[in-house]
Amino acid sequence: MYHHFLPRSYLREWCGSDHKFTRFSRDRRGAFSAKRYGPESVGGRQDLYALQSVPVSQKQSLELEEFQRIDENAVVPLRLLRNGGIPKDNKARLDWSTLVFSLILRAPEVIDAYGLEFETEWLNPLDELVEEDPGLSLAVDLVKAHYHDVEPFAARDYSKRSIVELLKESPEIPQISALEWEVIDFSSFGKPVMTSDCPVMTRRGSEFTLRSLALAIGPTKIFIAYAAHQDRAEMLKSRVEDLLEEYNGLVVSRAKDLVIAFDDTYRTEVETLMSSSWVPVDRQAPKKI
Repeated sequence: MYHHFLPRSYLREWCGSDHKFTRFSRDRRGAFSAKRYGPESVGGRQDLYALQSVPVSQKQSLELEEFQRIDENAVVPLRLLRNGGIPKDNKARLDWSTLVFSLILRAPEVIDAYGLEFETEWLNPLDELVEEDPGLSLAVDLVKAHYHDVEPFAARDYSKRSIVELLKESPEIPQISALEWEVIDFSSFGKPVMTSDCPVMTRRGSEFTLRSLALAIGPTKIFIAYAAHQDRAEMLKSRVEDLLEEYNGLVVSRAKDLVIAFDDTYRTEVETLMSSSWVPVDRQAPKKI
């Protein structure tokens, strides 16, 4: 099952009259391309959130019951934001804040890195038990053998469940909801807003406190949230268009695999920025539609 880490409802705003957008990407060899795709086939990976250590009937449970719910709940506030409105009721603000935060945590690189960390370290406490009581070494070896031979995917599955729990309980979500919200319209500036597989730009203060964030919500609009007017001023600098330049530059240069744009007008600029930080990735190529 193809799991979207960039929701289809989020990507559709970049579609033209052909119901497609331009996807810039690099393959494993580094070859750059710009092709037209529809939102159904981009911004995801096969079985990204699938569980491997459960019955087949539960394999897709995180995607079907959790991530799709997050995407669906955000449709209404996203539509309001795109139309120039700001959600006022608490549920809509929390639904949108959850989606924004999820775009950071549900990216393939985060899922893979978190899974590897769990896989590498989650049995380490057993070694500490053996250090305290060497008599437990045989029992610990049996437990390790079980997870190595019988349930080799248990650690990675647990890491995916942990990310879902974090999306439910993280204090970051109500913090985003409590910020001042605004939508900046760049339609008169002549340069389109782009997005990528790393679409959220954040600024943090002391103790990692969230001060502001920015997220493209279409080829002409960027959603911003900030704690105080000083934080807004730092985002916009001396000119509003500075935010557009910084945002495009950041999300394109940080992109791991794909950049989304309305068309290929800025192909050369995107290719240069993607080259600055490109590393090979192992991600299933989308099926073109």
